[in-house]
Amino acid sequence: MGYVYLTIKILCMAYNHCYRYEQMAETLHQQSFNMEQATSTLQAAQTNQQIFTAMKDGAKEMKKVYKNLKIEDVDVSSIFLLKNNVFFTSFGQ
Repeated sequence: MGYVYLTIKILCMAYNHCYRYEQMAETLHQQSFNMEQATSTLQAAQTNQQIFTAMKDGAKEMKKVYKNLKIEDVDVSSIFLLKNNVFFTSFGQ
């Protein structure tokens, strides 16, 4: 009877250790997933910031270019041809 009791006690202790290790592994897995999510979110934010900065710089440059533009300087016939070319190009004709 003493051997059976000791065997059961050892098995219970081993099971408890195994269960704790499984819990720690699950916790580490969840923390790893959270870190991956945070990294992905940070990369997306950095990309958005770069896009925003590029758009802001582009808007400044466009303001500089169009600042001195007068309506008299615009050739209406070339705009019409450009629009038609874009129209036909977009429909493959």
